[in-house]
Parts: sequence; structure tokens; C-alpha cells
Amino acid sequence: MSRIPTEIIHDILLQLPVNGSANGLVFLRPSETNIAVYNLSTRECKKCYVADIEIPRRDLTTGYVHYGFGYDSDGDDYKVVRTEQLVKEGGGGGVFGYEYEAKVYSLQNDKVEEH
Repeated sequence: MSRIPTEIIHDILLQLPVNGSANGLVFLRPSETNIAVYNLSTRECKKCYVADIEIPRRDLTTGYVHYGFGYDSDGDDYKVVRTEQLVKEGGGGGVFGYEYEAKVYSLQNDKVEEH
């Protein structure tokens, strides 16, 4: 079996939904749990693991989930941020009644930090 040429893989990766970019790195999220950072220069792809947020109470469920990607100049690191809105089952809570949780994945340390 032959290997797929790098140019074809590059073209396929660039067809995926892009959620952000910084300094030649592109944050890809083809599905809710399958996320990666692709380096346009080296054509390397690194899968990121941002674990699900543990829901703290039984009356809450997951609402909106948002991702962000950027460069942290203080730590000289690229980070993926995942925020998750927690809503009361059955609705309610109003605009200010929602709870939020966030996790930050460090590309440099290859680990997740809770915030």
C-alpha cells in the first residue's frame, strides 16, 4: 500500500472548519471532540485533547460549547480554550442564571488546565 502524498493531506486538512489561527498555526475542529492544530509551514498536525467538563450538579446540562485559539505571549505558548455553558434542565435560569466552565489546553505542555 502506498502512502498518501503530503500535498493531498495538506489540501484535505485545509478543507476542514477553521476556528482560529495564529502565526501560521491553524486550529481545526472537524467535530465537537476531534480538534487539532495544523502548522502550515511544516505541514505537521497535532491532535489536542481538551477533556469534557464535568457537570457539577444533576440539575444542569450542557448548553453551548465554544472554542478559541491564540498565542500566549507571556508563556510563549499556543493555547486552545474551551468554554461550556451549563444550563438547568428544562430551561430557566435567564441570561444571568447560567454557569460557565472553561478549560485551557497548552500546546507546549500538552496538557489541560482548568479555569
